[in-house]
Amino acid sequence: MDTRKKRIEFGSAAISYVKIALLREFLNIITKKQTFFFVLRSTFCNFAARKNKQPYDSMRRYLLILATMVATLCVHAQDEDELVNEVGISYGIVANSNFLDVYTESISGKSGTYFGPLALEYFHHLTPMISVGGVGVCKSHKETINGIELTNLYYTIMPAVKFSWYTTNHFGFYSKAAVGYTIFAITGEQKSTSDKEKSGAFNFQVSAVGLEVGGKRFRLFTEVGWGEQGLACAGLRCKF
Repeated sequence: MDTRKKRIEFGSAAISYVKIALLREFLNIITKKQTFFFVLRSTFCNFAARKNKQPYDSMRRYLLILATMVATLCVHAQDEDELVNEVGISYGIVANSNFLDVYTESISGKSGTYFGPLALEYFHHLTPMISVGGVGVCKSHKETINGIELTNLYYTIMPAVKFSWYTTNHFGFYSKAAVGYTIFAITGEQKSTSDKEKSGAFNFQVSAVGLEVGGKRFRLFTEVGWGEQGLACAGLRCKF
């Protein structure tokens, strides 16, 4: 009976060891030996190996993982050979919110004044091909209807993912997709009164074709797609 029990315990331990080993190798392939995810992978596997020996408080584990992520991000920022972060600013034409402005112009019969979409974006490279980050977009439209000056303001935040299909030291070809939420405020002003309405709606951006040219750190880019950044946009990107 004791021998059978020992065999079962040995088999369970062997299976657990194989699972952890396979998990380590799988994460190693995904992360491509990047420091940021090497630390995260080691921390995760350490918890997996100990979960049957000692209970851990979930909040403490999450805080530790977050701390390792922040610390290794700082290391990456100081590494001149590995540019895994990028920020960019762009200006586009014909955003999703333009269609609401066209509707209000059809009522007034007058054309308004547009600004934007002006976008600011950040991406972190998980692998040479896949990047994750976010896009923020702002846009405005002004017009006058029956003596009332209307100002439409749009603010959009969208988590995003980017796929780099081909990249060299001076050229890049990529696609991008983002999904988020737009808050818009409509302000109407007369000489004596001022009214303001706020609302929100789902929004997105899909850039099927993105091209960038320049040096290793600074590049000009342009995108063609559909969404709140516009049917087309162009801007400047910095990698660090």
